[in-house]
Amino acid sequence: MNELQEELDAINFAEADELSLVIGVGWRTFLKCIPSLWLLALVCSIPPACIIANIPFEAIFERLHLSELKALKLQMRIESLVQLPFLAVVFLTAMVTSVRAMAGRSLGALADFKTAVRRLPAFVGTFLLAVFVLIGMMFAMAILAGFLYSATGNEFLVNAGSMVILAAMLKLAVKFAFCVHSAAIGGTCGVSALRESSSLVMGRWWATLGELIVLFLVFIMLNMPVVAATFALEFFLPGGGMAVCIAKDIFTITLGFIAIMFLSSSMTVLYLLRRWRARGVACSCAGDGYEDDEGDYEEEIGNE
Repeated sequence: MNELQEELDAINFAEADELSLVIGVGWRTFLKCIPSLWLLALVCSIPPACIIANIPFEAIFERLHLSELKALKLQMRIESLVQLPFLAVVFLTAMVTSVRAMAGRSLGALADFKTAVRRLPAFVGTFLLAVFVLIGMMFAMAILAGFLYSATGNEFLVNAGSMVILAAMLKLAVKFAFCVHSAAIGGTCGVSALRESSSLVMGRWWATLGELIVLFLVFIMLNMPVVAATFALEFFLPGGGMAVCIAKDIFTITLGFIAIMFLSSSMTVLYLLRRWRARGVACSCAGDGYEDDEGDYEEEIGNE
């Protein structure tokens, strides 16, 4: 049984413009998550910071004879891969915290973290399955385009085939946008999660694409202070010993993890809204989690 089912049943939305509701409620949910999850972001930033600080990038780049630009790109990719497992934990925990915050049933960061860890295998497995399907489609269509070129020798078919591949992958990627939310929150896994995500996007593909673009743009804006802080630290504290490097990485990674919480919270709100509308859930929304001095939650999320 889905351990978040009680919280899901307690969430109810008022009819409103979807994008403005998602951004508004997503932002408020994000602000509610920060007090309980900033420490988790800090703790999760320590292992990748220590790993990154001990990677001999200069020796690796010197041996590979890479240009400065290529070396920088490779370093950023390596750092991203190191951060990815810890980023997944923060992203998933923020999902759980968002659901409970919207239901007015906050159990604390530790309880949310434990729930997230229990759902982590389904989360990771579903994500990898979606990636596998997308890559499989890319290879299949690339093989088809290559076969057409070898049979006809027409470069136009290859270019057209490439465009078709990109369009098909984009369409499928948007359809799978909520698969990890379905696995982490909805209690499904694997193919069932992919099917639920596709059903939630069905008939609203363009709207979903637009909403995802807006959310990513807001996330990029929130991530700008992280970039600015990184350059500022390198400018004012160039070099330094191992401890200084680790401290700088912990600071910037923590800020990045906090920024990713907004994306997690907003996409969780969008998933819950689509799920609520698709299933016609008619339950009262807990008022305690969304009462504020301005009293404007009733306009966005409230009782039917």
